[in-house]
Amino acid sequence: MKKFITAALMALFITGCSSNFGLNPETSIDNFDGSKVITLQPHGADCCISVGALWTSKSPDYVELNLVTYAKYMNLETAEVKADKDVINLQALDTITKLEQMYPESTSVNMPTSTRGFAISIADLRKLLAANTSMIRITTLSDGSLTGTLKDGNKSSAAYFALQRFISQLPQK
Repeated sequence: MKKFITAALMALFITGCSSNFGLNPETSIDNFDGSKVITLQPHGADCCISVGALWTSKSPDYVELNLVTYAKYMNLETAEVKADKDVINLQALDTITKLEQMYPESTSVNMPTSTRGFAISIADLRKLLAANTSMIRITTLSDGSLTGTLKDGNKSSAAYFALQRFISQLPQK
């Protein structure tokens, strides 16, 4: 049964690159200060890159994009997005890349993941999602760069659709 679930999850990551399904954003209230928090679990942009998101009412004009790479551990150094021809540099929020195993309790699957948060303004995120072609590039210290496509014309990734659901939950200004 464990192998079936693992295989099903792997198929989801592979086929998720071109589908309009996935998890919805979750809204909560921080018990410490009462701020509103909206989170989105990572969804596939390409086979080895996923994008998640976090917004809080404490920083209402910005979103944290949680960028995840798979297959091996990498130090994620910088990130940028491209909305049609406009390149937007993202600001790293975490001081280091979080390295972990995707399924730590599994003995049959050892999938290393690398995760780092980067800030993007809500205005730039809207621009990215409105573009005909939108991409993300992550530069690492040891492995060069990885590029993922969110949207290319009529072909959109699971991350693109998930970010559309996420941004629809943010307060309108």
